[in-house]
Amino acid sequence: MTDWAIVSDRSGQVLAEYVAHLVDVTTRFGVRAEPLLKGTGIRASTLEKPDALVPQASFQLLVMRALELTREPGLGFHYGMSLKLSAHGQPGLLAMTSGTLRDALMVAVRFVPLRVVALTLTPRVEGDELVLEIVHDVPPAAEVFASESFMVSFAQMGRSLVGRTLEGRVEFPFAEPAHFKRFAHLLPPARFGRARNSLRLPLSVLDQAVVTSDSVVARRIERELSRELSELDERATYLSRVRRQLRPDDIPSLEELADRLDTSTRTLKRKLAAHGTSYRLLVEELRRARAQMLLRDGGRSMTQIAEALGYTDRATFHRAYRRWFGSTPGSGR
Repeated sequence: MTDWAIVSDRSGQVLAEYVAHLVDVTTRFGVRAEPLLKGTGIRASTLEKPDALVPQASFQLLVMRALELTREPGLGFHYGMSLKLSAHGQPGLLAMTSGTLRDALMVAVRFVPLRVVALTLTPRVEGDELVLEIVHDVPPAAEVFASESFMVSFAQMGRSLVGRTLEGRVEFPFAEPAHFKRFAHLLPPARFGRARNSLRLPLSVLDQAVVTSDSVVARRIERELSRELSELDERATYLSRVRRQLRPDDIPSLEELADRLDTSTRTLKRKLAAHGTSYRLLVEELRRARAQMLLRDGGRSMTQIAEALGYTDRATFHRAYRRWFGSTPGSGR
């Protein structure tokens, strides 16, 4: 009940468990993992480690390849149905042990940052309805996939929580896709061309009891997640300060970065290590994302892209790209 997958940790990465679910779904369409992962920089061995992290940009590439190779425009529905409550770890278990649907919904709103930073859930009351606005940070080409997978995963998890189909309706910001009618039965009534993705639930359904409620377990998990959320806020604040000093057209050296943050290089390296990253990884993250953008744009030569990323020559960029994605920049273009 928390996300469309994606997922990700606090630094633009996605939990490998979510990636593995997408790979598993595509195999049902006869697409093997090897060609699916090719060029994304994701290794098959990574998917066997649920807590491992995959760059968000790589996951988005995987989504686009999955849509292309399966030739299934409604792949988001298949993916969303694969994401049961158990796929979301402790937040999913807390939702399962909540007292009411309202409590479970607040679990999603409060703890979604622990699973996905590319997703924001904002609840508000309009008349006799609770409106949950969903904003996800994905490329336009993946918007339909993201929206449909979130909505169908929410609907099926709601059914599992209260033992019946949820009342209400869903709203999408795009025109109705041609494939939607094949999957419409999986969702409450849908409207298209709205301002944003939204779920609308009658206030009267929010007090329905969760069939797997367990107040003792819920209290324990909530304490654990609250502590984890506090630690996340602290880490995110520091990393945000660091990232604000790193721009594609202005990548300072480690020493210059430390000066800008009014600290020593030793302290900076120690703090970054404590946050699970390093100066080198942050710079590579920035270069990797910019490389994909420049390659998609198509207006620059490989030599010009290498120079824009701060590499001394095209060969150095070529080696870095192969290390990131397991393929050549030409295949990425």
